[in-house]
Amino acid sequence: MVRNEHSVAKENWQRTNARAAPAGATGLDERDDDASVPFGNRSAWIVGGFLLAVVVYLVLFFLVPNHQHWPLMLLLPDEIVRSWFRGERISVLDRVPVLLRAGLILTAAFLVGSLLLDALRVRDRLTRLERFVFATGAGLN
Repeated sequence: MVRNEHSVAKENWQRTNARAAPAGATGLDERDDDASVPFGNRSAWIVGGFLLAVVVYLVLFFLVPNHQHWPLMLLLPDEIVRSWFRGERISVLDRVPVLLRAGLILTAAFLVGSLLLDALRVRDRLTRLERFVFATGAGLN
């Protein structure tokens, strides 16, 4: 059998760890052996603290008078759209110039980013989705 550096290092590591750990020790904490707690006690405290913070935030959010009608607005999507236009007459055509400008900005960003990807010679190694995401991101930067 030919012994290379990898096998020698592996044997030394096994011998060192066999002497360092008592028989039957797995290197895990005592709480990790408890099957009733899936992620240990610390994770339960983190999740509990997060849920408590969310509940406190929601209580404070709904105590503000302007936010008390918010749950009712979810039932009336027309009211949400009307609030975007400050109660004025709703006209979708008023938003077309804004959408065209946003589309123009994204198209220009994509084209500039595509030139950058070509200059870096990474365009051929990327999938179509990756090219779109990276080109647009680089162009917007």
